[in-house]
Amino acid sequence: MMPMLWAQAPAATDRLTVPLLALRRWYTSLTLSSPDPVPNRAGLWTWLAGLGALLLLAMIAQGPARALRQLFDLVGHARLASAALGRLRRAGRLVAVLLGVTVLAWTGSQFASYNKEERRDDLLALLKTKSLRELSMEQGVLAGLTPLRDLCGLGDNLLLLVGATVLVFRLSAGRWGGDLRPFSTEAPVPTSATLCWGSAWLYAMYRFAAMVIDPDGLPLGGCFVIEAGIIPLFMALADGLLLAWVLAELRAAGPEGFGCESIDVAGAVVRVPAATLACVAALPARYVATGVWLLLYDVPSLANLAWLRGCVRGWGLVKLQGVALVTAGLAGAAAWGRGTIGEAIRGYGRLLRAEGGRLV
Repeated sequence: MMPMLWAQAPAATDRLTVPLLALRRWYTSLTLSSPDPVPNRAGLWTWLAGLGALLLLAMIAQGPARALRQLFDLVGHARLASAALGRLRRAGRLVAVLLGVTVLAWTGSQFASYNKEERRDDLLALLKTKSLRELSMEQGVLAGLTPLRDLCGLGDNLLLLVGATVLVFRLSAGRWGGDLRPFSTEAPVPTSATLCWGSAWLYAMYRFAAMVIDPDGLPLGGCFVIEAGIIPLFMALADGLLLAWVLAELRAAGPEGFGCESIDVAGAVVRVPAATLACVAALPARYVATGVWLLLYDVPSLANLAWLRGCVRGWGLVKLQGVALVTAGLAGAAAWGRGTIGEAIRGYGRLLRAEGGRLV
């Protein structure tokens, strides 16, 4: 597929198997993996550096003494965890939908790929030069670099994405006149609703086509060079739409919420800009990897650029996620603003000043 990246001499085949497997696992399940076939501590140092940078930012925002007190305040951590669990219990619809749709999607994907011989070969390739203990420790550390992957990468769940697209389309149709007013909310319909359902629908069709044509999960390319910018944009908007719905549900589930019985689609659409920014801030490697792969697919000569090639063959994705630990907290700030990007950034600043030590 990518001759300048992967078609090497036969002696180098084994050396390139693990980097390609790591890239494929990132595309298919947002699972970071080491591109090095032998045990390597680069992931651990990246994780520690990211946490250190976040602590430094908190100390700048709060002052060293207050940030360190919050960091080691076990009672405060337990209190926040209890409050978060209580809010999640009140958001019963959110939990039921996410769990139900995820189980259905996972079952369907496993039904199609569970018995494939390639899956066993992938495991054997990982265990060829690493023990089970080393592999487990490595994957555990790398998982710490993507703490919000299950929320900020919801756009890959086709069932959830199609359902959200239909709801936003029905909401948008209410602005076109006539008697079609499917939601009895008094809030005005956001003008960005059409952009939300249009981009989400296009990305859903792209994902379906990619699943049919390339079951390995690599991005589908070969159409136009501009797809290297368009597909990551659609991906970010789809992720942002679903994260905005999650944030709207969690906000309504707390004592400050309005107790809305129906799905607040308009409230979710309003928060899409801030939620999209939060997705990009939490998972930058998701969009960079897709854009770079499509760019190299359409313009193979760019593979001669070592820094660009390193984004998909080296530790570039892991380092990007290390940087993202500093900005992952934007997702929390996006829930409480009016949905604009500026409001989310200012809200994150207030969050750092109030709870910076506990974010670490």
